[in-house]
Amino acid sequence: MGRWTVGLVFLVMAVLVLSSCATRGPIVGKQSVVETSGKKGDWINAREDYFEKKGNMYFRGLVHKAYDLALGRRQAEADAKKRITESITSLVRTEYEDYARGANMSEDDVGRFVADGIAWTSENIRISGIMPDESYWEKVEASTYEGVEYFYNCYVLVKMSKTDYNRTRSRAIDGLIEKARAEKNKLAEEAAMELKRKLEKGEIQ
Repeated sequence: MGRWTVGLVFLVMAVLVLSSCATRGPIVGKQSVVETSGKKGDWINAREDYFEKKGNMYFRGLVHKAYDLALGRRQAEADAKKRITESITSLVRTEYEDYARGANMSEDDVGRFVADGIAWTSENIRISGIMPDESYWEKVEASTYEGVEYFYNCYVLVKMSKTDYNRTRSRAIDGLIEKARAEKNKLAEEAAMELKRKLEKGEIQ
């Protein structure tokens, strides 16, 4: 009789498990693309956020989980402009770090010196000549504890001629030189002048 009781218990448990599986809802966190703007270009998953091609510079911007398509596309465009600024400030970072360490500054002083140059450059870069090149968006359905939600992943690719890009970089470096001279910061002036020289000689692309 005891064996029958144990068997009955296991049978009831099996029925409950199967019933649970049959009525289980969608997996929380599962996502699927339900709509797109078209074909997904290779540039979307490229390793680099910016690259040069046929005399133009290209910059990718993106935003994930935007709940409004128009807003998401604007945010992606702003992100692309941010990449332009980052491409220029990375040059400033490298040159300023080299100069600061060559002057035997302490690591703390190097950090402050570089941070000051980057901050000023980021705030004063004037970008012009940008043109939209490609864009892509996808609408995503995601399962949540409350049900489902929808959002957009947006991507844009903007371009500017290499001439406009170089002009933008030159204006930023000239501004750094003027700032250093106004502050009588000889080291910063020398670092900015060396960066300007390398750009003009084509030692930096």
